[in-house]
Amino acid sequence: MAQKNYKQFEVAPFQETDPVLSEGDAADDIAIFVPNQSIEDVLIIGTNKKYGLETYDYKGNRLFEYPFGRINNVDLLRGYEPNEKGLVALVGGTNRSTRSLDLWYLHSDASITLVKSTQTDLKDVYGFTFYSDEIATYAFVTDKKGTIYQYQIFLNADNIDLTLIRKLKFSSVIEGVVGDSKRGLILAAEENKGLWSFNAHPFKPLNKNLLLNIKTEGLKADLEGVAIINDFRQSKDYIFISIQGSNSYGILDAQDYKLKGIFKIISNNNKIDQVEETDGIEAVMLNSNEGLFIVQDGLNGMDNQNFKLVMLSSILKQIPN
Repeated sequence: MAQKNYKQFEVAPFQETDPVLSEGDAADDIAIFVPNQSIEDVLIIGTNKKYGLETYDYKGNRLFEYPFGRINNVDLLRGYEPNEKGLVALVGGTNRSTRSLDLWYLHSDASITLVKSTQTDLKDVYGFTFYSDEIATYAFVTDKKGTIYQYQIFLNADNIDLTLIRKLKFSSVIEGVVGDSKRGLILAAEENKGLWSFNAHPFKPLNKNLLLNIKTEGLKADLEGVAIINDFRQSKDYIFISIQGSNSYGILDAQDYKLKGIFKIISNNNKIDQVEETDGIEAVMLNSNEGLFIVQDGLNGMDNQNFKLVMLSSILKQIPN
């Protein structure tokens, strides 16, 4: 057995959202819009994979709910400045009702409108992430058989165009994917094998690498959500993975991919229950000193599933240098 060279610890949530509208296994993934450095203005966009999208404020209050279909995974692309149309971001996700990649506009009033739905030939669309840098903007869609479709996104003045430019194949299920634009990579969690990286741009060599093998001590199938703290103002970036098999989360150094810690989210003095069976996760920096880590809670007591909020500092302060 491999030598244990990472820290194990526990953290507690400071807030939770209202339960999703649907019963059973319904909540899944989240995206976080941060309009400025204030936590009070954070907008949480959560998937209800039996219904659509639900949005919440930082206190967890539901703001809007949209019956878009069985939306499984969601991501958010910054880049819009407030304009006469009130657009502030582009939201994307996988719609299992229509087997499509759907794109929505996020407006300054926190409302969401569908702008484009692109049909795929995948039988069961699953994971989703955006990737954007100074070269190109992409969308990556996964399915339950290990396939990844890569689309290039062209953001025009009055419409959005997508072109399928690459198909990749892994040996088994991939859901969690995230873009690392600082290093030009896509990180993909193969649920029963480990965390992979490959070059985001199709004109470069694929350079597919297994960064973290699930056989590493402490990891149990399956790996679900993936998130990255990639702050261009700092040198230390971190990758988070939800480890559903052990109700825990791994944190890796994004520079050398060493496993730095495995942690659980416990109850907050019985005011907020512990987190179990997590699917989607997301992490964002609010400012140079603080950020948010938000996770789906697969077992929310007697209530429908929901999302739990953890201050990022409570996690990062536990990580050894």
